[in-house]
Amino acid sequence: MRPIILNLGRHRVCWRNRRGNFERARELFEQGIAADPHHAPLWQAWGLLEKEVGNITRARELFEQGTAADPHHAPLWQAWGLLEKEVGNITRARELFEQGTAANSHHTPTLYAWGLLEKEAGNLVRARELFEAGTTA
Repeated sequence: MRPIILNLGRHRVCWRNRRGNFERARELFEQGIAADPHHAPLWQAWGLLEKEVGNITRARELFEQGTAADPHHAPLWQAWGLLEKEVGNITRARELFEQGTAANSHHTPTLYAWGLLEKEAGNLVRARELFEAGTTA
């Protein structure tokens, strides 16, 4: 029963976020994390909220806490990697994508995001390897 409640809560938070009620969304994220500190999708969604409002430092903190709570949730590693890529921390983004694929070698979105990073960096051989891995994942 608890996962259903947390998932409904996460959707409620995202709805509030879309309406611009960020403070209330943060309160709901805090409540959800208090109920289940290992619920990686909540950490991910909260980190994405902070990224969206320009609070990069807080987003990083949340991604770090979330990956510590559940290091096997590849989408959380991917979200953090994308943040680092967007702010120009390419080396750190690579590290995070690598950790995401270590968490789940079959997570196609992480492989694809990493492949795009390598393509944009001119590492076409590595990009091709990652894209191919993503198609067989």
